[in-house]
Amino acid sequence: MTRRWRTPARLVATVALALVAGCAPRPTTVAPVTGGARVERYLSQLSGREQNAAMVEGGATIWSRAFAPCDTCPPRRLPALQAGFVLAWPDAFRLRVSSMFGTALDLGLAGDSITAYAPAQRWGVALDAVSDSLGLEQPGRLATRLVSAGWRPPQPVWAGGTWEGGLLVLRWSEAADSVALAVDEAGKPVWARLWRDARRGVAVGYERWEAVDGVPWPALLKVRTLGGTLDLTCRLERVTFRARPDRSRLAVRIPADAERLGLDRLRGLLERVGGVR
Repeated sequence: MTRRWRTPARLVATVALALVAGCAPRPTTVAPVTGGARVERYLSQLSGREQNAAMVEGGATIWSRAFAPCDTCPPRRLPALQAGFVLAWPDAFRLRVSSMFGTALDLGLAGDSITAYAPAQRWGVALDAVSDSLGLEQPGRLATRLVSAGWRPPQPVWAGGTWEGGLLVLRWSEAADSVALAVDEAGKPVWARLWRDARRGVAVGYERWEAVDGVPWPALLKVRTLGGTLDLTCRLERVTFRARPDRSRLAVRIPADAERLGLDRLRGLLERVGGVR
C-alpha cells in the first residue's frame, strides 16, 4: 500500500510557502545611545556564532500545529518529527526528516533555491524563490538566521533602540523587509521578527540556550506565522561545529527517474493534505 506523504508535505509548506506579518509596535521609550554592556555581550556572542557557523550539524525534534481545515476550526496538532540538520553560514541549510523506514523528506535551502526529495514516493521539487514566485526570497538565509540566531543589526540601529519590558528592542529595514529584534540583559536574542507585509514574514522566539564549545547556541525555539497558519516548536540537540566544512553535505540530490513536481502541482498536493489554503 502506498503511504501518503502527510507531515513532510506540511514541512515543505512551512519553509517554502508560509510567511508572517509583523505586530503593531507597542508604546516604547528611547533606550540609551549604546545599550552599554548589553550591546557588547550581544555582538560578542553573535560573532562567536558566525565564526563557528562555517558548518554546524545537529539533531532536531519538531512539534507543529498545522493549518486549520476551516476558518472556525482549531489548528490540528501533528506528530513530533525527528530530523537532522546541517547549516552553513550565511545562506545554506539542509533538513532530513526521519521515518520508520529511513528518510521521509530531504529538504535543502540555498540562497534563493528550494530542493526537496521524498524517497518513498520518489517525488522531487526544485524551485527558485524568485522566478517561481513563492513569495519568499532567500529561504536559505532565513533558515540559517532562525536556527543560529544570526541577526546582525546595522551599527546605526543601536542608537535608536527602545526599552520594552526590560528588553532592548531594535528595528531596521532590509530592502523590502522590516526586522525587529529583542535582546535581554545577558545579550541573547529573546525574539525576532522579519516581515514584508501583512501576510508574509516570520517570527521566532528563543526560549532556551546551550553552550556549544563555549559559544551560546539556541536549544529551543518557536517559529510561528502571525497570520495563524502554523506554529513550530524546535528542540535542537547534539549541535556540533565542524572544523572541516564539507559543502557537499548540504546538497539534496533528486534522482533522474524521480517525478518532478512543479509549483502548481506542489500547491495542489499541499492543499489536499492540509498544507496551504
